[in-house]
Amino acid sequence: MSHRRRKVAAAVTLLMITIALFGNSKLYYYSTHRNLTDRPVMNTFFNVTSELELEEAHVLGIWSEEWTNVGFDTKLLTLEDAKRHPEFDEMEKIIEAHVAGDYAHSLYRWLAIKASGGGWISTYDTLPTSFSLSDGVVLPNDGTLPSFQAYGPTLVSGTVEEYEIVIKLMLDVILKDPGEAKPDEYALKIMQQEGDHNIHFNTTQNYVQQGFAYDSPRQVNCDIMSKVRAFHIPPTLVKDAMVNGLYPVELSEPIDSAHRAKAYRMFLEDWRSQCEDP
Repeated sequence: MSHRRRKVAAAVTLLMITIALFGNSKLYYYSTHRNLTDRPVMNTFFNVTSELELEEAHVLGIWSEEWTNVGFDTKLLTLEDAKRHPEFDEMEKIIEAHVAGDYAHSLYRWLAIKASGGGWISTYDTLPTSFSLSDGVVLPNDGTLPSFQAYGPTLVSGTVEEYEIVIKLMLDVILKDPGEAKPDEYALKIMQQEGDHNIHFNTTQNYVQQGFAYDSPRQVNCDIMSKVRAFHIPPTLVKDAMVNGLYPVELSEPIDSAHRAKAYRMFLEDWRSQCEDP
């Protein structure tokens, strides 16, 4: 077995262990008809048929842990959830004709959250900081969909009806501009530029911090972190942090999912020790 295949096999095993451990409390499937006033749920989309995402199991684990710690239950959505959308077959034809690879799955996650009852969804590399439970129980803007990182769909919320509206708007954008592989972010950017859709695109830095908020190695910018509710650190920003000397983990190890999860955890520890009141 090749080294890469062994890594993927190990990641699959870790993912299955994660689901087994958290299946009844953190990563679980639940009824579409639920009461958000009981305990809010943070969803994420995890395409377990993708080799790349199988290797992200470590990051998924810390995502579930941190959202659970601030009072959410967590739910892992997959392509199987998207298939429960009543118009999946029709929408799949549009998506598969105009969007390729992982870009297609960026659209399927919208079908999955709609079919699962709406509410909150984040990418699994978006972790909470000062996100109180009351913020999660009541959907912002009376349920009208906000994207908390402008057109970057790293953290959004909305009712079932709102997700349905946005899905169809995104597909309309894709149909108007054929011939390119386009993720959901592309469609949302066009919709933000058009400015005539009832979506709250938050363009300020008071919700989601992008990247490690370090002024210098291991020194957190507490002013920035005091203004946000979550942070998002995708692999591209991990690389930026490495180049700028702001990555908190020693670089002697392979830069994989476990390495990134360790870096996220260290950043959270630095933030809590340096910025939170004793």
